[in-house]
Amino acid sequence: MRFTGFLFFFILVILKILLKSWFRQLKISIFVIKKTLKEKIMKTTTKEYTSWEAIQKLYPDSFVLLENPVYDPLRGLTGGIFIYKNKSRTKVFEKDIAMQLPYATIKYTGGIRGNRVNENVLIL
Repeated sequence: MRFTGFLFFFILVILKILLKSWFRQLKISIFVIKKTLKEKIMKTTTKEYTSWEAIQKLYPDSFVLLENPVYDPLRGLTGGIFIYKNKSRTKVFEKDIAMQLPYATIKYTGGIRGNRVNENVLIL
């Protein structure tokens, strides 16, 4: 009787140790998966060149902050790395100042906003 109780206790201790190590491995695996997913999201959203036309379609009537803008002498802005967007120009300027990007531009994706005119519109 005493031996079977000891054996039962021994089996429970072994199971507890195995379950702890299994859960520890599971936590590590979940952490690695979350980290890789976060890195993939960061790569696709912040470090990918996007054309100006695509940015205008994605974020209509907003101010956008672009890193490393690409300009064509004939067409003007052709694209850049999208960083941030907001309806308020002040918030976009604040984000630009906070990030201290070496090469950046802030553009409005809409055409005419109130009495303001986009740079690309020629008034004769």
